[in-house]
Amino acid sequence: MRLTAEVLLRAEHYLNAYNDRELNLRGLKTPMIENLSILQDQFDVIDFSDNEIKKVDNFPHMKRLNALLINNNYVSKIAANLGEYIPSLTALILTNNKIAMLSEVDNLRSLKKIEILSLIDNPVSLKMSYRVYVIHRIPSLKFLDYRKVSRKEREEVAQWANSTAGKAFITSVAQEAASGGPGAASGGVNGVAMTLTDEQKALVRKAIEAATTKEEIDNIERQLKAGNFSFIEKFQVAESPSDGVDVVNNSAIGSRK
Repeated sequence: MRLTAEVLLRAEHYLNAYNDRELNLRGLKTPMIENLSILQDQFDVIDFSDNEIKKVDNFPHMKRLNALLINNNYVSKIAANLGEYIPSLTALILTNNKIAMLSEVDNLRSLKKIEILSLIDNPVSLKMSYRVYVIHRIPSLKFLDYRKVSRKEREEVAQWANSTAGKAFITSVAQEAASGGPGAASGGVNGVAMTLTDEQKALVRKAIEAATTKEEIDNIERQLKAGNFSFIEKFQVAESPSDGVDVVNNSAIGSRK
């Protein structure tokens, strides 16, 4: 179903638990975001969950909008200029989509007020250094994948970004963006050669040395073959303890402005 003016004007809307005006566009099988100018910027939250949207784009100027729920779609692309059109957005929930490239996540940097981001169950969330990279590139984040970004974690991310391995990884993502497809930052999948720094190779060896059972070694081998290097994260940047609250309730998203 296309988002025609008629569909948008007839859609369910209400005040949610946080007194935000929310528009419900769930489950319409819509393939794209369109015609939102008809709403005249009257909503704080729009729920696009359970549709067939492939790209987050095509927003008119909506200064009031502070939260987007786009769970369970087919999103693989994100427009680079979202912040120009939805400058007040503080929460973006993209759980269970098809985003595979960290360079797409870079496009969220235009959202200067974003504090809550979920990319759970996207291929990109399995990439090596995913969490540290996203926190580094989007410093306004307070919660990533419903986990609090603590002060200690920010310090560790800064150390990573200034390390030889971090700089090399950040450069590889830029190369990925320039080439228009997964490259060195992907770790190599389906026969694509992997490009790792000496420091990253050392971390892989350290993970193997730390394995205590054959099953753990087999698991590392499977992840290497799949191009998933997330298992070395604990040897690179230690998990930081939470400072108080360490998760955010999905129902509270609309209240963050």
